[in-house]
Amino acid sequence: RRLVERAHGFSMFGLHADACSRGTLPDDRLPLCLRRAVGKAIVFARDDFFARRTREWLWSRDVADVPRPRTLIRRGEPICTVFAEAATPKECYSALVARASRIYAEVATWP
Repeated sequence: RRLVERAHGFSMFGLHADACSRGTLPDDRLPLCLRRAVGKAIVFARDDFFARRTREWLWSRDVADVPRPRTLIRRGEPICTVFAEAATPKECYSALVARASRIYAEVATWP
C-alpha cells in the first residue's frame, strides 16, 4: 500500500472508500503508473548490533520502519526499509542500493 501511494500520490484507502460508496475507480490515475519507477527494499543486518542514532532517519522520506535506539538487531533481521524513485527501473534499483549502502556505512560506525 505505501509504495503505491508513494508512486501515484493518492490514498489507497480513499480509493477503496470511493469504490465502495460509488462503485467505481477513477480512470485518470492509471497513466501515473507509466511515469516513473518507484521501489522499496528492506535492509537486513549483516551482524548483530544495537541500534544507535536512528532518530535522524525519521526525518527522511526515504527511510521507514526505523528501529528505536538501543534495539538489539540480530544478523539477518531487518534494520529498516528504504525507498527510491527514478525515471527508469535500473536507476531506481541503483538508488535503492545506494541508500542501503549508506545505512550499512552508518551502522558500521556504531560501537
